[in-house]
Amino acid sequence: TFDAARNLNKKETATPPAVTAPPANPRPVARDDKKPVAKRPDKKPEKKPAPRNDVVTAAAEPARPDKKRGRSTQDVKSDANALYRNKNFAGAASSISAALPGFTGGDAQELRSTAALYSQLGKSYSVGMAPGTKPTEAFQALRRAVSYDRELGGAYTAEIQERLGSVATRAAVSFMAAKEYEQAFQAVRSSESLGNTSSSNKAVRDRLESLANDLYRTAQGELASDADGARKKLRQILGLVDAKNAVYAKAQKLLSGP
Repeated sequence: TFDAARNLNKKETATPPAVTAPPANPRPVARDDKKPVAKRPDKKPEKKPAPRNDVVTAAAEPARPDKKRGRSTQDVKSDANALYRNKNFAGAASSISAALPGFTGGDAQELRSTAALYSQLGKSYSVGMAPGTKPTEAFQALRRAVSYDRELGGAYTAEIQERLGSVATRAAVSFMAAKEYEQAFQAVRSSESLGNTSSSNKAVRDRLESLANDLYRTAQGELASDADGARKKLRQILGLVDAKNAVYAKAQKLLSGP
């Protein structure tokens, strides 16, 4: 009986663990813990890069000036001007031409025009200042050079005009010999305006005034028979003497008509 009671007690003590085992199982808790993992959708909004890409694209557009290598038209002109100041006219023109591929539209046209001025100045200066150039050719070249130089800053205008003053008188004499009277008048007037008081200038002036008076008398006689020819002579007078000259005023009056 005692043994039977012991056996019964063993069975009773062994039974409780089997009954309490199911509640101790942690699996249901694990399932509940997995539900919060569903927060993954919250990460998707953080990965939206679209706005950042738009900003990068917008900021990249100003990078186009890189085609100009960061230089403006003023930068190019400044470099050319430095060469011009060193009397390297061809170099100034070339430096602008080399930079042209980086510019378009109005900027390119402006630079192209400036390069042309440097080139033309260089050619005119070389011809006009050369000792062996004929006076008539030197006169024309120097007048062009003065015009070009003034547009580019006038660094050499005084030098060119000094040369022009001496060349103009000789050119006037040469023009008179070639019967290019209007060119002779332009040359002598240019020489006088630059301070040249050569006696040759007065001789040319006197000769031109004499010719103007001859033309006036001839025109007067032709007005009735050849009005067109007469008017042509009267207009020629206006290119031989100054406006303050008496024969100029008379020719102008006949051209204006009664």
